[in-house]
Amino acid sequence: ANGARTIAFDILFSEERASDQALAQACAKAGNVIHVTCFDHAGGADDGAARKVSLPRKEIMNAATWLGHASAPSDSDAKLRRVPLFEKHEEQDIPNLGLAAAMLHHGISKNYEHDTVHLAMLLPDESIHRVSLDEKGQMIINYPRQLEDVQALRFSDVLDGGVSSDLIRDKCILVGIWASGLTDMHHAPVDGEKIYGIFIHAAIANSVLTGNYLRALGRVWEILLLVLVLALLMAAFLAGGGVAQAVGMLALCIAVLGAGFLLFAKAGILINAFPLLFAIAAGAAGLSILRAFETRKRGAG
Repeated sequence: ANGARTIAFDILFSEERASDQALAQACAKAGNVIHVTCFDHAGGADDGAARKVSLPRKEIMNAATWLGHASAPSDSDAKLRRVPLFEKHEEQDIPNLGLAAAMLHHGISKNYEHDTVHLAMLLPDESIHRVSLDEKGQMIINYPRQLEDVQALRFSDVLDGGVSSDLIRDKCILVGIWASGLTDMHHAPVDGEKIYGIFIHAAIANSVLTGNYLRALGRVWEILLLVLVLALLMAAFLAGGGVAQAVGMLALCIAVLGAGFLLFAKAGILINAFPLLFAIAAGAAGLSILRAFETRKRGAG
């Protein structure tokens, strides 16, 4: 396809079509095509195994260089922030579609090792590329700031020769459906709107190709930040003074937190803000009660 280095289809060819044989032959000839598989975990086994696995038709699957899964479980607030990088099927690890596209683009065949929280890939130049995962072995999706930043081409324009081959040559190409009324849409924590599944795989592939990952801060650092916030609040209490000084120390806590958020965000590190904000609110309320109690005690004395 105009010199593309990798082609990944986010379209499941599971139903019989007259063109299946021609597609399979083209995929086998290209030698760089990935086809998607779908895992349904709803009501699955206790060990996390999928209840149902949908695969491409046999001739298409056999012609594919790799298979890639499209699992995308949402968080409790229905936002999609992270994805499992591997699914297990018949003792075989199937990587996420975006990950598979990036790995094949890097020239990696099967030279990778992974466990629940680590993934390391041996590149053709003998260097090791480490993928950043969270504590559950999932990748936090580094969405583009604006969906308009993602370059999208119409498939018909490519087939008709209306797209310059320079836009495709040596690129990692993901092919998917982008149209209103599709069910393959997800709530992303950016722009406050739904996005198509193809953009999720593109974001994952881009992270692996560029090394631009988002990482969680880590439990130890979150505890240290929590201790710092509580220490500042305690310092405000022990220092005494009036309401103005207490408000000033509370403002200092918020400023320190805000600066930390900005610095970590710039480095691609995410902080779970809820425990810290709760600590500020609960700590400030608790210290205010203690201050009022001490004031009343002095007045009574």
